[in-house]
Formats: sequence, structure tokens, C-alpha cells
Amino acid sequence: MNLNWLKSIGACLLLFGSHLIMATELIIYIDSDFSHHQQSAKSIEAGVKAALSQIDYRIGEHIIAVVNKDHRGNTARSKRHYQQLLNDKNGLLMIGGLHSPPPIKNQAFINENQLLTLVPWAAAGPITRPSSLNNWIFRLSIDDTIAGRVISRFAMEQKQCERPHLFLEKTPWGQSNYRTMRSQLPKLTESDVSWFNWGIDENKLAIMLRAIKSRNADCLLFVGNAVEGKKLVKTMVNNTTLMLPIYSHWGITGGDFHLQVDFDARKAVQLHFIQSCFSFLSSSQSTISNRAEQQYSTLSIDGLPKSIMDLSAPTGFIHAYDLTQILIHAIKQSQLSDDMAENRRSIKRALENMTVPIEGLIKTYHTPFKPYTEVGSAQHEALSTNDFCMGHYNQQNQVILDTE
Repeated sequence: MNLNWLKSIGACLLLFGSHLIMATELIIYIDSDFSHHQQSAKSIEAGVKAALSQIDYRIGEHIIAVVNKDHRGNTARSKRHYQQLLNDKNGLLMIGGLHSPPPIKNQAFINENQLLTLVPWAAAGPITRPSSLNNWIFRLSIDDTIAGRVISRFAMEQKQCERPHLFLEKTPWGQSNYRTMRSQLPKLTESDVSWFNWGIDENKLAIMLRAIKSRNADCLLFVGNAVEGKKLVKTMVNNTTLMLPIYSHWGITGGDFHLQVDFDARKAVQLHFIQSCFSFLSSSQSTISNRAEQQYSTLSIDGLPKSIMDLSAPTGFIHAYDLTQILIHAIKQSQLSDDMAENRRSIKRALENMTVPIEGLIKTYHTPFKPYTEVGSAQHEALSTNDFCMGHYNQQNQVILDTE
């Protein structure tokens, strides 16, 4: 007999006393790039499912289903997924992925339609900071109003870089980091900043790197994703006269960078990148981290390693796991009905007014979010500067924190 079929039937039926009732299904969509940045998308999926599996995907009379939606880095596809959520009578909320442009471009649609959105990866500052107080996006991830500060300080104070050059993706994400890094680097001029577009080739990179080297830069502060990151490192390795230490945003960890750029190449460019301050490899482990590791081992997600220690994009799992733990508490704190619009409003209120501390992998969260009562504030940000570290890949392609 098909065990999955039995589980599906059992999930739809709950027994209360002597009465058998139909359970209400709540659908969580994951809107991410499952085509070009599979490691980040699937790591997020694993974090969500590991947290939900601890409650057997069930809260009271409600069962929870997870549906993946592949936006392929395209903001228009992402908007269609939000429209599907809006029209789905069982659609509860959206969990975002690696790319910042989709939630930024669709921010007005999200807020106007009160579509609850949780962000465990995308880092651009404006994502959680709309120009009105109508804010339905919550983040537990790197916040680029802070991230650039951490990367810049690491380069200058830990690595003694005296003439940094900013090498930034020409998107709202790159622009967000530009503002933060400039504020941290008062001697920086416009000639110390270079912008690149998605899909840049190695010939163009070589031309840009020669210009950067001619300005006597002694390190590169990089904001880009895995596709451009691997081209950048390979260009340097193929022409050692263009070599510079790279201190990077974590966007490079979202794809197959670790497979395409070997340990020797990463070591040659002295690659380090920002992470949140928890690691299954090098941090002190706890009851909750052991439980998360055990739940991960029960998952079967194509493309992910059997061991959580071997995740190449571990922060996707870590952030999604912690964020889903918070979500579970918020759902339990809410009064749910068959009206999904009202359910979203109820969960939003609960997220902004958590009454109990929630133990996560990164930290214990005390009131992780607050009502967005001041435009531009960080009230929908669960992490702060103290939660960010720098890290690097070891020879086994595992992420190690530099502070450990």
C-alpha cells in the first residue's frame, strides 16, 4: 500500500473526541529561483520543511502544505506567483528566495493586497522599508543597511585593506550595498566603484579588473551572485596580474560556485563572505540545532546532500528554519478561520506582537518583529549587526565562520 497516499488521507482527517472532521489546508508558497540558484532555493525549502516536520505539518485542525514556485530570477514571474497566492482559497503566505528585485519590484502589489511575505535570504535594504506604513514583508536574513558595514570593517580592520574597490551588481541590491559601504569608507571616490550587469563575460571582467588594478586597489568588495562570482574568480586565476583579495556578499553561496571554483582558486583570491553567526560545523551545538539536524536527515530533496554539514548554502536553511519557528508560534497565537485574508491579518498581528521567546539556531528571539510605525525603520528585521559574521569555504566546500 502506498504510504504517501495514506499520509495524504490522514492529513486531511483529524479526530476530535468522537467526531471526525475535515482539516483546513494552509498552503505556504516558496517563491525562489529553483532554476539558476538551486542551492539557495532548496536550502530554504529544507529549512521550512524541517521546522514544519517537527509539528507534523499540523497546527490544531489545520494542516500545512509547502508549494515551490520557480521565478527563475524574473520579477514578472514572481508577481504571477503572488497573484496565484491571492486567488488561492487555501493560500496563506509567501516565503521569498535569494533575489532582491522580485520583492522590491512587487512590493506595492504585496502591500496593497496584504500578502504576508517572509524573507529568509534576499538582503536589499528597501525590501522591508516601504514608503508607507502598510508593510507586509518580514525578514530574518542579512539586511544590507548593515551588511556593507560588516564587510567593509572586515576588509579594513581584519585584513588591513587600505584601498578597497567596490565591485557591485547593477541592481537595487547592489545600490543598497553601495550606500552602506560608502558611509563606512569616507575616502572612497566614484573612481573606486565599478558596476556590472548580469551575464557579464570574462573578457569584460578582465578589462574592468585591469582598470581597477590601475587605480592601485588592494582588495575587492564584491556584491553579486554565484554566476558572476565564479566568472570573477576564474578571470583572476587565469591572469594572476589581475588578482585581488575578494571580500564578498553571501550571494555567491546561492548556486554552484563551490563546485565551479575549487579550493585552490578560492584560497588564491583570499575569498571571504558574510554569513549569519551560526554554523553546524563550527558553532557550539544545542538541543535545537541537534533537532534541526535530525529533521534535515529525514527530508528527501533532490540536489541537497545527505548531511546538513555539507550544505553549500547553509544560511538558507538556518534562516528559513528560524523564520518558520517564529511563524509557527505566530500561527498558534492567531485565531484562524476559512478566510485566508483574515488569517494573514491575524498572523501579521501575531508576528508583530510575539509574547514568548523563541529559541532558534542563530539566537533566542525576543519580540523579533514590531509594528511598522516609522517609515524606514528596522521593525520588520529579526537580525542585527551582532548576528553577522564573515566566513569562508574549507577544502570540503563547507562554510566555516571566521570567528570560530
